[in-house]
Amino acid sequence: MADRTLLRIGMICMGLLFFIRGIFKAVSFNDTVGFMKSAGIPLSEAACVITIILLLACSVMLFIGRQIKVVSLVLIAWLVVVTLVFHLSFPDQMTAFLKNIAIIGGLFALAANH
Repeated sequence: MADRTLLRIGMICMGLLFFIRGIFKAVSFNDTVGFMKSAGIPLSEAACVITIILLLACSVMLFIGRQIKVVSLVLIAWLVVVTLVFHLSFPDQMTAFLKNIAIIGGLFALAANH
């Protein structure tokens, strides 16, 4: 029982991270699109909309505990792309790069437990 409680707390914490990032991207849509454009992302507006939907949908799934393995693997794939495109392209992004590596590790742990 305690392990399930700890796992649920971990899913909620992970979900909060993606939920807050999704809300932030939606609220600062134009700034996010501009950042995507500066990184050379084609169709930046569409990519931003897809990102927001992905982050919010996956965070809700983490909150309610549904399809955790699939959600974790989707978020891993998304984070790998984000990490390679944004956090290796800009020299001042090492902390964000390492943070994303840690999050990917946590998502692998979630996937392994479901």
